[in-house]
Amino acid sequence: MHRLFVMLAVLFFLLPSIAHSFDTDGFKDGMSKEEIKKIVATWNFDTIQDENDSIIAFDKPDNGAHRFYQFFFCNNKLNYLQKGFEPSMKSYILLFKKLSSDYGTKIRGHSDIYITSNGENRFISLTWELPLESITLTYNIFPTNDDLTIRYQVYGKCKEKTGLKDK
Repeated sequence: MHRLFVMLAVLFFLLPSIAHSFDTDGFKDGMSKEEIKKIVATWNFDTIQDENDSIIAFDKPDNGAHRFYQFFFCNNKLNYLQKGFEPSMKSYILLFKKLSSDYGTKIRGHSDIYITSNGENRFISLTWELPLESITLTYNIFPTNDDLTIRYQVYGKCKEKTGLKDK
């Protein structure tokens, strides 16, 4: 009987983490597109673009809020979220510290330089590979501006939609 109780207690604590991989700013994987649209509409973004399988919500640069969210859906369920931050090396380091504290220090890093018609672009990204998802922190340096984002992606769902790789 004691063994059964222990197994049920363990399942009780694990089920919430199994049901949802990411949960950031109230956005959870598996939410419907309609749920996301309702939340985003209340946040007063300057621009909201509703595409077939995605929603992009952001403020214009002169707004000063530096808010950017990109949502991708598979079968009307959220499985990818990218959130933008005001780009600075200080912000990058603080986000890295928080993510390392939350998810550990087992990470995969990648950096590169590539040339486009706009000039030379550089980036560094760090990825935490978790059992159900990946979380990637990326800092991009472009000729005219920088970009800082965190990307949350659930494994095994619609990689053909987002073009992202599974684990």
